[in-house]
Amino acid sequence: MAISLDVENIAPRLKIKTVGEVQKIYDPIRNRYFVLTPEEFVRQIFLVHLIEVMKYPKSLIQVEKVILVNTLRKRFDVLIFDKGGNALMLIECKNTNIVLNNSVLEQTVNYNLSLKVPYLVITNGLSTSAFKINFKSSSWIALEELPDWQTING
Repeated sequence: MAISLDVENIAPRLKIKTVGEVQKIYDPIRNRYFVLTPEEFVRQIFLVHLIEVMKYPKSLIQVEKVILVNTLRKRFDVLIFDKGGNALMLIECKNTNIVLNNSVLEQTVNYNLSLKVPYLVITNGLSTSAFKINFKSSSWIALEELPDWQTING
């Protein structure tokens, strides 16, 4: 089930600057500028959506941290924690040219083997899908909308 982001209204809020011949984009979580790649653009659009529209607190969001998946070192895109410090939502960002298919979802599910978060999200900025995991029944459901901070912590 595809969830829509309001990219046209979010994009103007992004802070982009040129350093020499390189465009950079500001990350409000890591509090610095990064090279503007297509995937970084999607990540920043999604972060602004989470913070400004969905009201997720910046202090409970991590970006691009290393995790161990089995014995391999992998790097997730975005991880959100609840107020108690438990991992809550894993978000995998792809550039707009990447189709969100089973391979992308499988990558996110594999990352979740070590994180065990109840919410998984995949996005390419144009299309977003979210899933709620039920660990007791080993099942998941596709969500029609991304839960905002108040709903997810209600």
